[in-house]
Amino acid sequence: MVYSEVVQHGNEHLIVTMVIDVSAEKASRNELEASRERFTKAFNFSPLGMTITRLSDGRFMEVNPANERILGYTQEDFKGKTALEAGVWLSDEDRMAYVNTMQRNGRLLAYETRMRSKSGVPVDVRVWAEIIEIGGERCALSFTLNVAEEKRREAMLLNVAEGVSGQTGEAFFLSL
Repeated sequence: MVYSEVVQHGNEHLIVTMVIDVSAEKASRNELEASRERFTKAFNFSPLGMTITRLSDGRFMEVNPANERILGYTQEDFKGKTALEAGVWLSDEDRMAYVNTMQRNGRLLAYETRMRSKSGVPVDVRVWAEIIEIGGERCALSFTLNVAEEKRREAMLLNVAEGVSGQTGEAFFLSL
């Protein structure tokens, strides 16, 4: 970057020039932009429902398109709303249990809970979340996976195990 200014010193006109090497700053900006692009692509193309919400009130800051497949909500359904306003949590107590567990542990790994789908049906989900800071605000970067089908299959298998356990061996079916 070059900065020049004409100054008058007595009867003489002088040109004062300053040359600043900004290559490190430019490289840093390019690296930041590449990182932002990678995050945006990973966020938007993930098969997991991903959200960034403020911990203070649960307001959605970012939502990826996969949430429509996971719980039926579109990005527009979340725009400008808190998780409670959107209807994702079955109750405020459920949301507070999620927030309190995350704050206590700093993150969530395969946290099992129930959320409400857009159609109003409670759905079993597994959530991975990490506390991040955006603009001085503590937020949750969350990854949600609908495990309702997995839970249904598990219950069906246990039902079968209980039905035939006397003949085949309960331990076998429980291990299965």
